[in-house]
Amino acid sequence: MPSYTIVAGDTLWSLSQRYGCTTDELMALNPGIRPEALQIGQVLNLPGTQHGASHNTPSTNTRQSTNGPLLPTRQAPNNARIDTTLSERAPAPIGQLRHFINSAAQATNMPADLIGAVIYQESGGNINVDTTTNPGNFGVDSGVMQVNEHTAAELQRKYPHRFAGLYGTAKEIMLGASYLKDMYDTSADQDWGITLRAYNSGPNGVDKTNLRAKPAGTGDSTYVDKVLRFWVDISQGNSLPADHYESIYGRGF
Repeated sequence: MPSYTIVAGDTLWSLSQRYGCTTDELMALNPGIRPEALQIGQVLNLPGTQHGASHNTPSTNTRQSTNGPLLPTRQAPNNARIDTTLSERAPAPIGQLRHFINSAAQATNMPADLIGAVIYQESGGNINVDTTTNPGNFGVDSGVMQVNEHTAAELQRKYPHRFAGLYGTAKEIMLGASYLKDMYDTSADQDWGITLRAYNSGPNGVDKTNLRAKPAGTGDSTYVDKVLRFWVDISQGNSLPADHYESIYGRGF
């Protein structure tokens, strides 16, 4: 039977997401396990895989399983902070954007670590990230959160007070946080996973029964999985993987 050795930052929920099973299945395979008290070095049994391989790789550098549907949960991932100040343990390069992230989080009442996770997914925290063309409306996506130019213009009309005196990276992060907040409040039933799917694929590109689906044909099917994982990593101070995905697909069309 394949097994996995717990490392810092792991939770039963994150392992179930990574290996395409449920927390109940993991608990059944590991009698006596206490989900709230996993220990570093603890060995867990995993459901069998096609090749019967062992899964003893560090959590932050292992892609989650994306087999089957990803369902909304309405809950933040275990060990993910929902504070509007960035985790003191946030790894580079997200930590260097702390002031901008905190300002945007507090203006929009969105979790700062989640904003950081989206930044990492979209740009790796590179303030000189390239602009990309949005295939949905052929506008330009730009900045560390890759917000579409049409979406950006709409947000600035709706919330002029948020953008007064802002420019550069501060403005880019305020735009992304504002769009996340709009999706959370209007399209996502206040579910974090649906919010992320709407951010990546647009509000008309969401299948609320499967957050890996792309009904509009745009976006990254693993976007929600990865951003949720980055959210935990930022909250817990784990190293972020080097292979983040810089989306070429648009939001807000």
